[in-house]
Amino acid sequence: MTRVVGNYTPSAVEVSLFGIQAEGFSPDSTVKVTRDSVSVTLQRATDGTATARLDRFVPYKVSVFLQNSSPTNSWFHLIYKMYETYGADFKMPLMVQDKSGDTRLFGTDVFFEKVPDTDFGNTMGTSEWVFLVVSPSFTKGGNVDPNEIIETLQMLDGAIRVAGMFGISLSGFESKISEFGSDAVSKLKEMF
Repeated sequence: MTRVVGNYTPSAVEVSLFGIQAEGFSPDSTVKVTRDSVSVTLQRATDGTATARLDRFVPYKVSVFLQNSSPTNSWFHLIYKMYETYGADFKMPLMVQDKSGDTRLFGTDVFFEKVPDTDFGNTMGTSEWVFLVVSPSFTKGGNVDPNEIIETLQMLDGAIRVAGMFGISLSGFESKISEFGSDAVSKLKEMF
């Protein structure tokens, strides 16, 4: 069995808001993507059976860690002021991408959690900007070339999500997409 070694490069992680790339990240951490709460809750019956309830619309938290001296702080704060002026209807495209792998997140229903604290100390501090992202297109990937089936499913999922974000209906392709998804799942089951 051949072993493949992945390669992760922190400098290859890109974050952009409105297509403007962030720069001046903290030396300790660049970005952190977390699900705001659990996706599945279990309800158990007295006979021991369980029913799982899946919440597909749990928002993600995207924390971006910038040095206090980063020019991106000015950019994010300007966007924050516009966000305060126009409110929740203000669409902000946020993208996080690992160019040394295939992890990526893209969303347009993006909200600021708060403005980071400002600390003037005798060392370079870090500003943590936290965004809430509702229904993003998110792929938790690795840093090794994925299998062709996985890659195709990821592209298909991304296309469907992006089309939905822009109000494009793909209902005419629904049966073909469903058929392709079933075939892909069957092939994945055969592999294991």
